[in-house]
Amino acid sequence: MATPKKSVAKTTIEATTLYMLAGAHHGVRTLIESALKPLDLTPLQYTVLSIIEHRPGLSSAALARRFYVTAQNMGQLLVTLEKRGLLTRLENEENRRHLTITLTDEGHRLQAVGASQMQLVERAVLANVPKEAVATLRETLATIIATLRS
Repeated sequence: MATPKKSVAKTTIEATTLYMLAGAHHGVRTLIESALKPLDLTPLQYTVLSIIEHRPGLSSAALARRFYVTAQNMGQLLVTLEKRGLLTRLENEENRRHLTITLTDEGHRLQAVGASQMQLVERAVLANVPKEAVATLRETLATIIATLRS
């Protein structure tokens, strides 16, 4: 006697936008980690160097707020980068409780090499995405970031 076939209900689960965003994040993060490994930098360390490159003089507290981490965690990260000779933290003459952060020559050099690596990763990730869609994606992500920071 033949065994009756079981009916398999086909269900389609549509991924949420946040799930898709997280999936993209994890994939891109893996590529970024690989690109930065030869520089002995984590993605967070590279990003901190990049922000300081473009906004020298920021305080540790301002960086901590920007990355949604505690001041203590940011302080530890900055100490690590300072010990590597990539940045300096100097007392702010206007407010001695704040240390201003600037990159050393080696910090500038390493950030520039990292920036070149990030451009390669970005080109690879977006290679199959039309330019107009990239522009729309950038606008959308900027809106999301602004919303999260407010």
